[in-house]
Amino acid sequence: TVTEVVKITPARTMTSAPFTFDQTITVGSSGTLKDGNHTLTITVTDAAKRTTSETRTVKVDTTKPIIDSATIASASVFMDVSQYNALTVVAADKESTATGLAGVYYQVVAKDTTAPTYSDATADAWSPLASARNWTANIQFTEEGSYDIYVVAVDNAGNVSEITEADKSVMVDAQKPVISVDTTGKTVAKAADITYTVTVTDTNPKSVSATVKK
Repeated sequence: TVTEVVKITPARTMTSAPFTFDQTITVGSSGTLKDGNHTLTITVTDAAKRTTSETRTVKVDTTKPIIDSATIASASVFMDVSQYNALTVVAADKESTATGLAGVYYQVVAKDTTAPTYSDATADAWSPLASARNWTANIQFTEEGSYDIYVVAVDNAGNVSEITEADKSVMVDAQKPVISVDTTGKTVAKAADITYTVTVTDTNPKSVSATVKK
């Protein structure tokens, strides 16, 4: 049993009964309340030694939730801006005194930049994942570039997990390859003598092939 005595002092001078005033009190701020369920009894005693009590039940949870995995579904990291990548996160609040997950969130940043942080001040920069058996989101990319994706979980007590990076980066390729062909090549030749110089320009070239049709 934890007993804390808080003296309630009126914020203003009151000269007539009944005397009514409010005060916010904090219980357990010194770490006296351990994780788990607690019954709090608030007892007020007046100058005549009369008492009135109210009881409240609270659950203390100081343990961070855990992210087991954050997976990008696409096998290829190269994609056009018209596509999206599916993100699946496995997260849990596993302790016996856990309060459950309030939400799982993601943030997309430029590749190899500093990992984002999560707090009340930065929460608006994070986007929520949908809750099902796992947590999922379809991430739509609108600009070309390379990106890292980070996720974070928050439980109902406000504990925040470690920031976790998804298993792969995403490279968005919005431009078609540019091809130019040397026009000085022969237009009449034996089959084995047809030679052209082909120049290909692309952000992420994969292969070059030529098809001759007649």
